This record gives sequence, structure tokens and C-alpha cells, in this order.
Amino acid sequence: MLKPSSASSPHQPLRRTIPAPPPPPPPPALGPPPQARIQRLISVFALTWIDPGRDNKMALRGVWQLQKLMVNYCDWGGSSRGIRAFVETCLPAFKEKNPQLEVVTELVRGQHPNLKGIYSKMKITTNEWSVRNLSPEDILLQATRLKNSLGRKVVKLRTRHVTKRPSVQGTWTTEMKM
Repeated sequence: MLKPSSASSPHQPLRRTIPAPPPPPPPPALGPPPQARIQRLISVFALTWIDPGRDNKMALRGVWQLQKLMVNYCDWGGSSRGIRAFVETCLPAFKEKNPQLEVVTELVRGQHPNLKGIYSKMKITTNEWSVRNLSPEDILLQATRLKNSLGRKVVKLRTRHVTKRPSVQGTWTTEMKM
């Protein structure tokens, strides 16, 4: 905003007045403590990912495929910060929700954290995922994915061979008598 100076001489320059800056915004309100925030996130997360309206139990013919979940972490390393919080906050609830699952925590110093799933009666009996630098919510998601998988490789289903010239002998059926 420009104002003429107090001495109203036509040869004097106009002085610029700068308005006062607005007051600083109030400090943000402190939310719930981190422990309560993590519990709230776990409950919301559990409702949306673990049990989204139906029972996500990965059992093949009534037999649970994941037998053991091994949680390996370091008590000192920075990449294990999220899994240490997961072990303290989320893991007891995860164990309680999955009583059929044996959960083992193993302290391995100097190594990055990982989750290892041991499955039953499969050619591929283990599935290992690195969880370094992940938050407790993401680690819970990974553990849930391990629980919900069958533990075997994904194999592309092949379609039957279709041809314009079928066999002269005819198609084979189960009712054929030889």
C-alpha cells in the first residue's frame, strides 16, 4: 500500500508501508500417543485386509497350509525398527487371531529382518520375505499374505489343444471300453 509522506511535497517519493505479518498458526494438536495410534491402525487394518467381510482362511481341503511363521530380527539394527514395534504391538494380536499357527521369534544380530513361512507337505516348504525398513502395519500385511498363501509356485493353467481337424479315431472319454 502506498501512502504519501507527511510532508506533502510533490517532489518527495512515496513511502511504502508494509503490513504486519499475520500471527503464526497455533501448534498442531497432539494426537493420541503412538501406542494408541498403532492399535487404532491395527484394528482398522485388520478389518480391511485380514477379514474384509469374508473369512480369508487359506486351507486346502480343511488343512491349514502355513504351519509355522518365523520372525527373524535384530535388536540393534536400524532396519529392524519396524519389526521390533511389530513384535511388541501387533504380534500378540496376530497370534491370538491365528491359534493354528506356530509363531516363533528369533533374534539374529547383524542381519536384516525377515518373515519366513514354513508350509506343510509341499515341494516348496518355505517362503521368505524381507521386511527391512517397513512399518508395523506393512509387516502385518506381509504376515497375513504368508498366512493366506498356499506355499506353492503359481503355475499357469494350460488350455486344451483345439484344432480344426479332430482325431480320426474320435475323442477319448471315460466311458470308452477297451
